[in-house]
Amino acid sequence: DSSLRLVGSEMCIRDSTDVESEKLRSRIAAISGLGPRRLSREGIARVDVRRWRRLEASASDAMTAVSVCSAEEAARFCGRTWVVPNAAIDPGPAPTIDQRLRDRLHFVGSLRDAPNLEGLEHFAEFVLPRVRRRHPSCQLRVVGAGLSPDHWLHRAPGVDVAGRVDDISAELWRAAALVVPVAWGGGTRVKVVEAFAHRTPVVSTAIGAAGLGVRHEHEALLADGAPTFAEACCRLLEAPELGERLSAAGRELFTRHFDSQLVVEALAARIRGVLAHPA
Repeated sequence: DSSLRLVGSEMCIRDSTDVESEKLRSRIAAISGLGPRRLSREGIARVDVRRWRRLEASASDAMTAVSVCSAEEAARFCGRTWVVPNAAIDPGPAPTIDQRLRDRLHFVGSLRDAPNLEGLEHFAEFVLPRVRRRHPSCQLRVVGAGLSPDHWLHRAPGVDVAGRVDDISAELWRAAALVVPVAWGGGTRVKVVEAFAHRTPVVSTAIGAAGLGVRHEHEALLADGAPTFAEACCRLLEAPELGERLSAAGRELFTRHFDSQLVVEALAARIRGVLAHPA
């Protein structure tokens, strides 16, 4: 989270990367099925949700506006909110020579983030083996910092841990698909926006694509549960024309809503409007 205070003005805007109460609320849904400890964890989480909502309401009262990254979070937030989408820089045209590896799935994200790490572990343990039974050469390339050197994913069959990379474009342009297997979290996922910008097909859980206006079978394949997610990955590996259709629609969505130049210009115009006509 960050705040912007304009010097010489009473205006203060809080930019909320995640609405913490919504992040915790999604965690409550994800912890179902954890066994005897589930009820105690769920009870503690519900108390934390109420505490965060009181804190968010108090902070909102002190702000000119609170910026959130999706209309869904704005609808649940108290006070005056602005929707400022997570955005990405347009990487420009894809390479003229097709560099995609038709048996390569990519995961992108910080592995210091609990939803990312838990989602990746679930994918590697329960989804990837199903995909590799139909496509034995399929590899999952993991891009992102934060995985401990002794983590079992370094030794998992079919997993290539790249860690942090300097050029995300080179990775996304080589992927047959980006997988987003997260089961909980807040905000919206920049990795999905970046994939759309690079014309990379996406397979995601519903919550992984939440807040982005993504439609199943149009901009991405949405799947929850290991068998369904694995089937969606196999469909993309087996039908390049499906990936081309999804990536074209994803690129169009990026161009209309998530290009960083458009988002910055819209935010600047909104701030100028408030300065000119303060409430």
